[in-house]
Amino acid sequence: MIHGLDHIVLAVPSLDAAAAGYRLLLGRHADAASFQLANVRLDLRNLDEPAAEGLSALAFAVADVEKARRLLQQRALSVTQSDTGDTSSVLQIASAATHGAAISIVARSHEAVARSPLLAGPTRPARSRASIMS
Repeated sequence: MIHGLDHIVLAVPSLDAAAAGYRLLLGRHADAASFQLANVRLDLRNLDEPAAEGLSALAFAVADVEKARRLLQQRALSVTQSDTGDTSSVLQIASAATHGAAISIVARSHEAVARSPLLAGPTRPARSRASIMS
């Protein structure tokens, strides 16, 4: 069902300072307060509460939101569905089931979820059957 991590949201006390720090760390510029990497997006958000700094939310990618909703409900997880305004839907899993973490499910095709070259591992030339047998 879940085929990738779509994005991570970090709550920060200063968007400008955090964006500058992540710009230095990641070696790329932000689109507003969002950094798109090869396999995931990092979004920065202002703190809602002083003690809430750090991981704020996770969003996982699925090919079919409706199928994911049915499966999560079969697993007795409470979900709510909201429209994003661009004809796609987002599922929010009840925080009681996620130990307080805000977790959402978003529709993304397998092709749209970029694969990190670091996760693929080194590529090796294919060995012939004869070389395997010797």
